[in-house]
Amino acid sequence: APVVSLRFVSPTTFRSRGRRNIVFPEPALVFGSLLARWNRFAPSPLEQEQLRVAIESSCAVTRYRLETVVINFGSYRETGCVGDVSYDLGTLPEAELRAANALADFAEYAGVGAKTSMGMGQVRRRSIGRTLRGRTGGDAEEGGGTHQRGP
Repeated sequence: APVVSLRFVSPTTFRSRGRRNIVFPEPALVFGSLLARWNRFAPSPLEQEQLRVAIESSCAVTRYRLETVVINFGSYRETGCVGDVSYDLGTLPEAELRAANALADFAEYAGVGAKTSMGMGQVRRRSIGRTLRGRTGGDAEEGGGTHQRGP
């Protein structure tokens, strides 16, 4: 199955429908954030609704090693996660798989989630599971699966 692995190098959090911040990088939140940024800046927008539905129905976190970190901005604090997450892109159709891979590559430039202009949400793509050309990337030695809480 195609896998995208991301490293959240600065604390990352998501605002979702007026709820409190969400610190776990669920596929819909990560790829939804990237999709919104892509469509804001790219000359060729991606089909939003079709891609969102495909990601929500086909993608899942398969492994993670995360911790939460609190950042003090002086007058307020933000909590975010840092660490590694692998996403199984499941049975995404070819067009959506291409789009998800493009968004994962874009993450390093765009950032993910809230407060990216303040240094939060910096992301690096760690490896590529099976790309459209069938290459494999290795993070099999990467453990994960435990969510550690910060202070």
